[in-house]
Amino acid sequence: MVNRPAGGARSVRHKREPYDWYKEGPRPVEQLFDAIDFGDDLIWDPSCGSGNILDVAKKRGHRTFGCDIIDRHARHPFKRGDFLRMERGPQVQIGRAISVVNNPPYGYIEGIAEAFMRRTLEHHLQVHRAAFLVPIAFLCSDTRWRFFAVDYMPSHICVLSE
Repeated sequence: MVNRPAGGARSVRHKREPYDWYKEGPRPVEQLFDAIDFGDDLIWDPSCGSGNILDVAKKRGHRTFGCDIIDRHARHPFKRGDFLRMERGPQVQIGRAISVVNNPPYGYIEGIAEAFMRRTLEHHLQVHRAAFLVPIAFLCSDTRWRFFAVDYMPSHICVLSE
């Protein structure tokens, strides 16, 4: 474990990608699917990029659906659109639930990651489970205490590490 603040002198600085498109590798997604049972739910990633989360879900036997504001040619059923403006989630068979697994964008709009979480947890989207890949610092923010302790207390917090 390294104990230095993010953005310290030894941090690598990269040019920001448009719409915060940063691809997670398969390992943290595999760890997440090892830790949480999504049953036979359809896995929906509302900012799927090129589909890395959905690739792991499909390998685990799930039906998948992705959306994003940019079509990066994910290999899954896909709808181009702005998740924060969608009125409903993907349509599924009766008896099958929808779970959201998402690595949300973080900074191209202030508060967008939390907005993705709130939007996912709104009742009209009818989401069975929701899992978000966020940095640990996101969870530890003083400004998010109410979100996690009062508004939407999570049932699980998994710290994924190599």
